[in-house]
Amino acid sequence: MRIQDPALGKYSVQVGISKYVIYDGERSVTTLADFNEALREIAKRIVADTDGTMTLGQFHALTEEVFEKIKRSYELIPMTAEEVAEHEAQQTNS
Repeated sequence: MRIQDPALGKYSVQVGISKYVIYDGERSVTTLADFNEALREIAKRIVADTDGTMTLGQFHALTEEVFEKIKRSYELIPMTAEEVAEHEAQQTNS
């Protein structure tokens, strides 16, 4: 089974018995044994895909922010109106 969700951006997760394969589109990029770590890895990749320069602290804070958005989606907590608008704007720009 593959999980695709707006919170994951262009990434998806193939769920296996004891592994989680992260895909960037149709290309597998890494395999992890823990679902939470797979989601955290996707958060890191989403942040790494952004343009610009940031400090380590900014990178960490942004990664945690993206991970929390993913986690809220996982926990079925709806996105805020601002998050929906931001997601739609990103989809338009892609």
